[in-house]
Amino acid sequence: MENIPMQLIWKTFLCVFALSVLTQSLKIWNWRSEVQFQTELSNMKRDMHVPSLEGFNTQVQQSARPLEACKKFNRTFPTSMEENMNVVKNYKFTVPTELLHRLQLDDEGINTLINRKQNSSIPVIVSGISDNHFGEFDGLLHSINIHPRKKYPEIKFIVFDLGLSKAHRADLQKKCKCDVRTFPFEKFPSHVKRLQGYTWKPISLQMMLQEYDFIMWVDSSIRFNEKFNQLFERARRIGIQILEGDGSITVRTHRGLFDFLKEEPCMFNYPEVQPGWFLIKRTKFALKMLLRPVVSCALQYGCMDFPDAGRFLYCKDPNRPSACHRYDQSVHGIILTRIFNKVRNSITFKEKEFGSVSRS
Repeated sequence: MENIPMQLIWKTFLCVFALSVLTQSLKIWNWRSEVQFQTELSNMKRDMHVPSLEGFNTQVQQSARPLEACKKFNRTFPTSMEENMNVVKNYKFTVPTELLHRLQLDDEGINTLINRKQNSSIPVIVSGISDNHFGEFDGLLHSINIHPRKKYPEIKFIVFDLGLSKAHRADLQKKCKCDVRTFPFEKFPSHVKRLQGYTWKPISLQMMLQEYDFIMWVDSSIRFNEKFNQLFERARRIGIQILEGDGSITVRTHRGLFDFLKEEPCMFNYPEVQPGWFLIKRTKFALKMLLRPVVSCALQYGCMDFPDAGRFLYCKDPNRPSACHRYDQSVHGIILTRIFNKVRNSITFKEKEFGSVSRS
């Protein structure tokens, strides 16, 4: 065998040495990148005031009953809450900036709101009423009087007039002992006037969070029981509490909304949530990760509400994806399930725990 030239040996040595140095550098870079990444995530979590789940029910959220159409679907949510939050951050809307600015859901407005020095211990109760729910509202009012108002006589109650007759408004102001406000439909896109599209509801929530740091929305059908104060405590500590429903988000959300948000329907075969009973603290997390996308969806026609949406109100087939549509309920369900998914039990409560829903 001929002798290997010394020059070739030297070049080979240099290549091996350079490769070794590069490998070690990459390891160090990756380690630093991971540390930096974890630090950034930790800072984001602190900065966003992401709800702390410590001490609350974090058992694995059970999905709704299996759907035949989703049998072969095996995609799951990332395990990291931060990764799921980034998905929500990347939802695309084309809402006029002046609307978000007016509602203080742009970055400037959110920073202004979270820097206000408020730390309420009990929520402001908020509701909305139209003529077709006027009779039902009496039950809610009675329930508030014998439960929250009995324990907290100073609790504030604000009601949005969604188009009451003069007689009904006068009657409401006489018996309610509440602050009755006319919803400003004229300030928002024309589709918000369609009450059955429920786009006015998340807008109402945000208008209240512009004034108060702790609110509880209740539909006319909500009835409290004597344990309501435990719900206040949970919401005060964790930041969000919302009533859980029994239908599947996959089934009760129109395909058009999933497509708009670029989400896969079968990933959301979880029990729906019902923002008809919803407690929320004003935090950066709540404003940026929930209210901004939900309100943006409400303001953009074709997202929460869309042409002929009324045809999809009733579910004719409880086993078929997108068999019907639940408007604000669907949007809240998608976002909260995307962020919390397996630990969503921590931010939901079940009917009968603190009251009930009575539509009679």
